[in-house]
Amino acid sequence: MLINIDWKLQDVSNNGYSMIERFNEGELTTKFIQGYDTTVSITSYYLSDTLVKIFNPREVRALRRGEYKYIVVEDGEKSREPKNPTLIYEILNLNSDSLEIQYIPRYGEIIREGRPVTYKPLKK
Repeated sequence: MLINIDWKLQDVSNNGYSMIERFNEGELTTKFIQGYDTTVSITSYYLSDTLVKIFNPREVRALRRGEYKYIVVEDGEKSREPKNPTLIYEILNLNSDSLEIQYIPRYGEIIREGRPVTYKPLKK
């Protein structure tokens, strides 16, 4: 249900941009759109049923059946955390109409707005 769908971030609080994410098998493509500018980033990810601390590249494309609770993403900005380039999101809700996720901060990381975010599938 998550894979091969363009998910558009909802309620960006009038920041003047939009964000679309697409999960393919092992590859997450993120498009930031602001005015006429579009920035695209591609990172590796995998789904996990347990909370992990460090990105494990051997898990990418290791498809299994089951219910997943976390999206584990290899952080493209390794300079932020060179010892642990991992971003983890808890899947709060996933159905055909929406994807709701919550960022899980790294140990010692302080974030200002740690509320869940909701994505809606783009209709084709």
